[in-house]
Amino acid sequence: AVASLPGFKVLPLRQFGSWGPNISNEFDPEKDTYVL
Repeated sequence: AVASLPGFKVLPLRQFGSWGPNISNEFDPEKDTYVL
């Protein structure tokens, strides 16, 4: 099972190669980003 919170996105560090290059398109740099 994977825990989740509404409005949060799961980005596993072991999969950084797949989501890392597009991170600036996924998140607004003008808004706060929280890492759990």
